[in-house]
Amino acid sequence: MKKLIGLILALALCVCGVMPAMAEEATRTVTDTIGNEITVPAEISRIAIISTMPLASVFCMVEESGEKLVGLTPASKNAAMNSFVRRIAPEIENISTAFAEGESVNVEEVVKLNPDVVFYNTNNAADVAAVEQLTALNIPCVGFSTSLGDCNTVETFNTWATLIGEVLGKEVRAQEIVEYGRKAQEMVA
Repeated sequence: MKKLIGLILALALCVCGVMPAMAEEATRTVTDTIGNEITVPAEISRIAIISTMPLASVFCMVEESGEKLVGLTPASKNAAMNSFVRRIAPEIENISTAFAEGESVNVEEVVKLNPDVVFYNTNNAADVAAVEQLTALNIPCVGFSTSLGDCNTVETFNTWATLIGEVLGKEVRAQEIVEYGRKAQEMVA
């Protein structure tokens, strides 16, 4: 009986020691391009990009697929479908655009997509308004600015790739893309 009680106590101590570590690993904190700290799930399988910008292309480059995308604006989806993205992410054809109504975002439709995280344009008033509602519903929203480095497109791309890598836990892949771009830029400069 004493052995059984000892075993139960040892098991309880192990579980108590492991459980906090498991809880810490269940999320990670990232800082978006405007300095907001956002807690996101450690494992992300559903992402909605509620902005019309080339973020979907950068996402697919880092992720090497579009399988985790569940929502895009019609313009972003159309741009992706008619670019190199379709070759690395053919599943983009099946991604929902139901939440986008012109320049506005239908928050209820975004919620129906059940995203683990939402990516948005911090420079778009409609996106920012939608994000206020989405964060009130405890949906993590990561902001991507379109005016980084005095609107330097290369630095904007690099920042986006790096942040997507941090959100997805693919920092190494993101850094490879950034470094490849820097080397290519040096060759033509």
